Amino acid sequence: MPRPSRCGDLLARLTELGGVATTADLVAASSKAALRRCVADGLVVRCGYGVYTLAAFADPALGGDAPTRAWARWQEGPSPEEIAALTARHAIARGQAGALSLLCAAAHHGWPILREPTQIDIALPLHRKPPEGTGQVRRYWARTLSTTELADSVTDPLRTVIDCARRLPFGEALAVADSALRSEAVGAIELRAAGAAFRGVGSRQVRRVCDLADGRAANPFESALRAVHVDVPGLTPVPQFEIGGDGFTAHTDLADERLHRHRGRQLRLSR
Repeated sequence: MPRPSRCGDLLARLTELGGVATTADLVAASSKAALRRCVADGLVVRCGYGVYTLAAFADPALGGDAPTRAWARWQEGPSPEEIAALTARHAIARGQAGALSLLCAAAHHGWPILREPTQIDIALPLHRKPPEGTGQVRRYWARTLSTTELADSVTDPLRTVIDCARRLPFGEALAVADSALRSEAVGAIELRAAGAAFRGVGSRQVRRVCDLADGRAANPFESALRAVHVDVPGLTPVPQFEIGGDGFTAHTDLADERLHRHRGRQLRLSR
């Protein structure tokens, strides 16, 4: 009689390990034959040297197929589809022995972002030979990655904000920085100090994003709107500005405090 397949044991162990495991882990839970069979049947995919992932994690939803978070407010948690995409990206980064970066890292930290990433950005330590990957993976090399970042397979919050400020369009980068401050994963003083200390290509935008970041922004779309208005001469937009009078209080998405006070003074003088 043929020996019973141990593919079930292998898949159970792979699921238990979060969808990514080494050859040694899988063989110990099943057998080399079971691993070859699962790969041949398309149940398991090799995502790095000696690293395998569930097939469902090998091709995460990206770009236009993924739901946008531009209008998301902080009380809105991710949908099941978003959780699946986040898990898949993280599994691939672990398989590549790197760390999620840029928008992928921002989304992994739980920050609402202006748009979903269209590729999986993975940071690798300097001089590490790039592992095999898919066409969706775009890598870049960081000068240093901490032990924690490599263990967590995601860049830390401060590095994530700085990387986005350096590499993304201004509006998208400001949305990430606002979200980081609102989540309290990064402090305002810490962020401005990091921006002031940054040197190299993109340093001008990094400093600008860090200086203008404001955790009061209600959502990424509001951050992008502010990014447009900061270039209007004589205008200093403030997010969620409080206005009121005669027992009435409201918060506007954007307002210029100086112009608001000037308008209030004009109204008082006209009475």
